[in-house]
Amino acid sequence: MIAGSSSVLAVETIGFSTAGVDRNVRVETVGDADAYLGLTAEGVEDGGVLFEGPTRRPPVAFDVVNQLPEPIAVTLTADGLAFVSADGEPVADDRFVRGATDGERLDPGERIEAVTVGLPPGDDGAAGETVTGSIGIVADGEETRIEADRDLNLERPAITVGAARLDVSQPAGGGFDHRWHLKHVDTGGVALERLCFDYSAIESDGALDFTDADEPSASVTVDGGNRAASIDGRTATTLEVVLESPTPIDADAVEIVLTNAGPPGSLGGGRDSASGAVLELSSGTESTCVEGVWRRS
Repeated sequence: MIAGSSSVLAVETIGFSTAGVDRNVRVETVGDADAYLGLTAEGVEDGGVLFEGPTRRPPVAFDVVNQLPEPIAVTLTADGLAFVSADGEPVADDRFVRGATDGERLDPGERIEAVTVGLPPGDDGAAGETVTGSIGIVADGEETRIEADRDLNLERPAITVGAARLDVSQPAGGGFDHRWHLKHVDTGGVALERLCFDYSAIESDGALDFTDADEPSASVTVDGGNRAASIDGRTATTLEVVLESPTPIDADAVEIVLTNAGPPGSLGGGRDSASGAVLELSSGTESTCVEGVWRRS
């Protein structure tokens, strides 16, 4: 659709290109990747439309490319969805703007990389349900304006853990260490943020009290790679750990070590028996609980 003066191009969808901008301009329909404001993601480069096709699992990422001959300001909005990050920086809002000042505008050929979209915080529907939202795109230049919306269907994921085993040991001269060994952890594409340990149902010869521990700490290893983590809170029987850089996890092995977690060292139950200790993995929008099985010999 051509609107306004002869120097303004306004289109209701991004999938258009033109040979020139005037009242009699010829408009050709093209795929999103080839349009003046290019939207690229896996599959779109072959002439498709962004987000078309089957329902996706979050997070979903795409790039925005300025294929106009002039600098533009780009505004992206999320309706029913949430931005996670863009250009490698977190986005804590349902609106992302590039080009609020002239010096920040997207020059011809430049792109906004990895605009990442997920479910909104606090989303508490059932796993497997489809969430439908839309991404609004507006590009403004001196002579061109482009407006579009792209619908996106996301499957609400469930965090899964194949197995959890627990062992408690006391290094020479040190406090008690609790080691959790998790197998086949998949957060469904959402970023794992928090680990909550609940030992209220565990059997022990003495009173368990995390608050009596002397400077406890936590470490998280995912498929051999360390993830920075810290203890965020504790009661006598519960302890909360936060990941300093929340990230989606799809790993064969995750190991969590609680160091100097405090007494007692004599906990009930034998090898392969249920420990009573429960670990909750939480993304903020998704969570799941798993009971540890004793790994001791």
